[in-house]
Amino acid sequence: MQRKTVFFKYAAYVLLALGLFVLQFSRGVSVSLFGFRCDYFIMYTVAVAMFEGMTAGTFAGFIAAFCVCTAKGGFPLGYLLFYPFLGMITGFIVDIDFRKHLLTALLFTIAGSLIYDITAHLLNGVFIGIPWGEFVKDLFLSLPVTIIFSTLVYYAVLLVRKIYDSVD
Repeated sequence: MQRKTVFFKYAAYVLLALGLFVLQFSRGVSVSLFGFRCDYFIMYTVAVAMFEGMTAGTFAGFIAAFCVCTAKGGFPLGYLLFYPFLGMITGFIVDIDFRKHLLTALLFTIAGSLIYDITAHLLNGVFIGIPWGEFVKDLFLSLPVTIIFSTLVYYAVLLVRKIYDSVD
């Protein structure tokens, strides 16, 4: 029974990732607040890593990278490195000495989002010609949106964990 429950729990995490994929990349369905959209897969990877540990966080990062690569076309190495690494580091640090609650998830999500956005701007925005002032303004205006949606993703992962832990 234990193996069956674990299988269904991780299947639920994969279905949650597919739901986030639809919210992130579908036209007409994607959610934005004040014109800002956030990366649900950073939130998803952090939440799974926080509750399930380093190995599951790395696996969630690979699922996130696969979803993002599928939507954007091709398999850029940056996505395949960033998301699993974020899951691995988050799971490792949380297992050492962090409490598993909403503020921890927000801290790691904001840190992951900042690292992702700054790196993406350095690699893409500088060549396209997006000015740094506009980039910084958009970055800090999108933080409240990230916090709101990160809270929702955190509670969705917590709900999956609670449901399948109560079955054991």
